[in-house]
Amino acid sequence: MYKFPSKPNLEQYWRCDNMIIKTKLWAKMPKSTKACYVPIAIHCNNKGRCFPSARRIAIQAGIDQKTARGGINKGWPLIKSERYHTQNKNTGKRYQLEICPDEKGRCFSIDKWLVETGIWSQLNPGSKALYIAMKGLAFFGKEGAELYSILEDLDYGDYIVSER
Repeated sequence: MYKFPSKPNLEQYWRCDNMIIKTKLWAKMPKSTKACYVPIAIHCNNKGRCFPSARRIAIQAGIDQKTARGGINKGWPLIKSERYHTQNKNTGKRYQLEICPDEKGRCFSIDKWLVETGIWSQLNPGSKALYIAMKGLAFFGKEGAELYSILEDLDYGDYIVSER
């Protein structure tokens, strides 16, 4: 039986490329792929490769194994997977995610504790999709600075509700 760790890792994270949001790739992915992406991502090494079982991905994503396998299979180009044979003739699945280029403002982080605490498995599919989309759009670059300057100039007098 899988058991979530009692002490989650608060320092590790996956650097996700915000181009998956800007190019609308994330919007086109099925809900099952969106659910599986984060558990796979937090297992990846610095080359974007990992080997978690479908059972582990399913538990951490809060879905059943059949749905997880379907999400992984439909996840290309976001999730690339291939079968491999171990030295003792067992088979497994290897996953590959794209590494975010080291460019300022290009990446956002997905924290490992989100999966390790079981929070990700408890979110509904819409919340999982929205979480990644909001993280990807939260970049405060040139566009964000322009928007912020516009918001600073607005008069909020009519929108402030006075206390009773």
